[in-house]
Amino acid sequence: MATAPKQQYKLIGKNFVVPDVVAKVTGRAKYVEDFRADGMVFCKTLTSPIPHAKIRSIDTSEAIKMPGVRNWAG
Repeated sequence: MATAPKQQYKLIGKNFVVPDVVAKVTGRAKYVEDFRADGMVFCKTLTSPIPHAKIRSIDTSEAIKMPGVRNWAG
């Protein structure tokens, strides 16, 4: 019976230092939350308080009245 060739792993069993470790530890690393652009739109996820519930509609009328709220649903 033939055996599969042994795979060569580069990192298993060896010390490995990620290239951005110093930036992360010192706080200089940039994450997605660190970037802002003019006109950027933020969103908030609304989840159901009832597990496995089928959400038929959401009344957004009060939210739309607030300044800065955009209606992307059409």
